[in-house]
Amino acid sequence: MRRMRANARAATLAAIGAAALVVPLLVATAPAEALIPKAELSIAKTVGSHGPVQKLDTALSGTGLNGHLEWVEDGLRIYTEADRDSCVVPVPASSPTCNMQAEGPEMRITEYLDTDTLLADVVNAPQPFSIPYISFVPAGNVGFVPDYHLLVDLNDDGNPDIKLVRTLFSPDWTATLIIGGTPFAALTTGNPPVPTNVGSLAAWLNALTPNPQQFPNAPKPTVTAFGFAVAPGALVDGVIQSIDFAGNRISFARVYQSGITAAPGETVSYKLTIANGNSSNSRSAQGVQVADVLPPDMTYVPDTLKIQVGSQWQTPSASNWPCTFANNMLTCAARTFAKGESRTIRFWAMLSENISAAGLPESEGHWIDVKHDDTAGVLNVGQTRTVTAVCPVDYMATDGGLLLDQAGASADVVIESSKVTTVGGAAAWAVRATNLGTEVADVTAQVTCLAVEVGASGGHTHLLDAMTMAMKPGSLASDPATDGQQVQRSCPVGYTPYAPEFEVASGIAVVRESYVVDNTWYWVIDHTDGTASSFGISCLAPQTMADSGHMADLVISTPDDTISVGPETQTEGVMACPADSNAIVGGYGGYTSQVRSLGAEPRGDAYMFRFYNADWTQARSADIQVTCVGALTADEPTYKDVVNTAYVTTTTKDRDYSDNASSAGVAVNGDPVAGLPSGVILTQLAATRTVANNKTTALTLSMQCTKTNPCNFTVKAFSGSNLVASKTSSILALATKNIVVPTTSLGKNLAFGDNVVVKIKTTAGTTSYNVGIVS
Repeated sequence: MRRMRANARAATLAAIGAAALVVPLLVATAPAEALIPKAELSIAKTVGSHGPVQKLDTALSGTGLNGHLEWVEDGLRIYTEADRDSCVVPVPASSPTCNMQAEGPEMRITEYLDTDTLLADVVNAPQPFSIPYISFVPAGNVGFVPDYHLLVDLNDDGNPDIKLVRTLFSPDWTATLIIGGTPFAALTTGNPPVPTNVGSLAAWLNALTPNPQQFPNAPKPTVTAFGFAVAPGALVDGVIQSIDFAGNRISFARVYQSGITAAPGETVSYKLTIANGNSSNSRSAQGVQVADVLPPDMTYVPDTLKIQVGSQWQTPSASNWPCTFANNMLTCAARTFAKGESRTIRFWAMLSENISAAGLPESEGHWIDVKHDDTAGVLNVGQTRTVTAVCPVDYMATDGGLLLDQAGASADVVIESSKVTTVGGAAAWAVRATNLGTEVADVTAQVTCLAVEVGASGGHTHLLDAMTMAMKPGSLASDPATDGQQVQRSCPVGYTPYAPEFEVASGIAVVRESYVVDNTWYWVIDHTDGTASSFGISCLAPQTMADSGHMADLVISTPDDTISVGPETQTEGVMACPADSNAIVGGYGGYTSQVRSLGAEPRGDAYMFRFYNADWTQARSADIQVTCVGALTADEPTYKDVVNTAYVTTTTKDRDYSDNASSAGVAVNGDPVAGLPSGVILTQLAATRTVANNKTTALTLSMQCTKTNPCNFTVKAFSGSNLVASKTSSILALATKNIVVPTTSLGKNLAFGDNVVVKIKTTAGTTSYNVGIVS
């Protein structure tokens, strides 16, 4: 087909050339035809979720009952409040309300984002975002601002040892030891030197990094998380728009795209951008009007219609553009758009709570393709050679290595590096090895390849979501215990490690064990004193990238087994994946240095592992393991696509009318909560206790207002027919809040493991939840 098109193009050019030869005067004298000036009007519609933009690590959260997070248009709003109702400690009868001494500890905010970044890369980050910085916009005259936090791991065990804190207006960082962490070397200042825990980030890097001449391969300080905090008792209210970290700007602003996923009853934001072109042949567009009719499953949220003027959002008016919403329809009065002019409109819409996918079948998941490649080669005596196996284009290398045969000289092959590379734009796995023996060795490079895009299902595809963690030093040059040193690299929680890589810069290192547990990859290495080596991994997200308003779930499993390797024997073991799965990474472990791995061979849904036991007298054990990904992503629930289309018209002739309409879709999944009372829900079916004098004084429930107006409600907890806790309260629109519900006299004996029925009542009705007490 390509050749036919090329021939057709050649024939066309030949015909044009012939015509030019026949009528040269006509071609030479004809004037160039100019395009008739026309409007170049277009409209683009996008939709954004009101949910979290960045993933905060809930395990590291230190936000109190009266510290709050709210995702808003421009970022993450953080605020504290003096909520007297949350005070549950006994107070004198003469003091009916709580005092700030009791209130203060709960007025705190501390949140982190996970990372795995060398502190040196933070200090030496490139411009323009080289300095760790929080872009915070306070509301009104509230005086407190969040501090910047870095959690730093000093001994490479994956756990932070110290916390570095900098206030927004100070260049210096204060270091404190985290409980259970490795003690750190303090800075010194003055003459004579005096220890201090305050200094620049560069000074801390110098103090926390072991002397490279004495310990050239010692663990280097690594930032495991970065974030922000507001001290207990501080009143704060404002929006974090972004955080600068390691040369990157992490935005917290709402993300708008062509499609998102939402649940019944949720509120979403729409943006319409109307623009007129600015080419040399464009002209102003007269009588420009906009119309947008919301679908039946949506309702316009009153008072949310805004027009963007510069960086400000203004209420529509004669000066910016008189637009109105009536009967769920947006209309904008006619106006002129000059060349190059644009306007953006924003409004909110609420999905009906009655949207349901109940009874509809789930659609089949997306196919995931895994391929393998191998390259055979020989290593001559004394030769160092790199052998490479290459993946197809648009596949990523998830695993690789060198398969050896114990017979002959393969026992004396030393692998110096085994890592991902690229060949002609395609991912590949390269292994560099040296033959230290006296015979030629036969070797085979192996690579496992995973397609970066899953197959089509329901008319759409998804891209896999993955990240690569930087190679970091492993073995220690001065480590006297050179037999069985453990090295580990961790992915974010929930991610699956793949592509375990290593490289030896000097000395000799033999990888005895290489395996995964949860989100961490472990190596056990035997090495000569003076060895310098580095290790790295990549991380596969549990879900794909979003497409058609949703993400697809991967089916991941990691089966393992133990095999026996006889004395002075080469043994092979096969570890298979569950049915309908493919193996993408192999892991292994020889229990002693006598058991040497000779590599692995991927075989579709299984891995073959080869070991040699150098022990003369007894059999030894070895573990084998595979990480498997399902041949299909998980079945996708049926989504009800709520499509909203906006139109723009002009009385001027338009060059292209195909871009005068634009749609944004919301894939509504899940079913509504029965009897949802005005959008007040429990975010988790668990309650924690507050205890004083061995009595339960209150239950804490995490509640959310999903409405665009504040939610007023009464919450009551029952044990059988007994009322055990009660409170009337309110939550700001679209906010989540921990509600502390004081117990009644019948609730004082509530204990861990008890179950209660929680009822939330509003003017719209009552919803009941079965809740367990978990503390």
